[in-house]
This record gives sequence, structure tokens and C-alpha cells, in this order.
Amino acid sequence: MPERSKDWLNQALKDLEHAKLSLEHKNYEWACFASHQEVIAKETLWVI
Repeated sequence: MPERSKDWLNQALKDLEHAKLSLEHKNYEWACFASHQEVIAKETLWVI
């Protein structure tokens, strides 16, 4: 199986940026969803 931890970290960083931008634009539902996705991606790194 190929090493994918860098991919998961990059995705987590993108999700965090998405959450910040959503928050700035008062898209609170998307900010919550994106931040949740970021946490899941980082949690996956602990498993890999």
C-alpha cells in the first residue's frame, strides 16, 4: 500500500483553510463542516 500520510495532511490543511474562509464569509454551516473534515483527516494520520 502506498504511503498516503502527506496526502491526508495536505487535505487537512486545505479543509482548515476552507473553514477559515467560510467563517469569514459567515457561512457557519460550511465552516463547521470543513473544520470537522479537517479533524477527521488529522485523526487519520494517527492511524496510518
